[in-house]
Amino acid sequence: MRVYMSGENPQPGLRSGSNPAHTSVHHAGGGYSLATSREAVFFTVALLALLAYYIGWALYFTRHQNLVLIVVLPCAVVPVFYGFIGLWRENYVLVVLAAAFLIVHPLHVWLNLRG
Repeated sequence: MRVYMSGENPQPGLRSGSNPAHTSVHHAGGGYSLATSREAVFFTVALLALLAYYIGWALYFTRHQNLVLIVVLPCAVVPVFYGFIGLWRENYVLVVLAAAFLIVHPLHVWLNLRG
């Protein structure tokens, strides 16, 4: 991995930014890795959480507005998504914040919607 400063261009054909503080990270292999089973599992769970999020909103807008369904699908799966993206990318600050968000966000929605 190499960090490029503003004056350098990591990818030929792309214009560098004009901000002198701008940096970008370029991986030699390009993109993000799913090479290990650990990475593949975390990424797959994140994608399933994202799919559940959209299914939850589809159910909501087709008048399936059950309180438990609202709290679980379009609400609780968002921090699960972020948590597994954090695990996949080994960003443990994101994992901790997602865990806190997993407690606070569904609780907040539950208390607001139960009347």
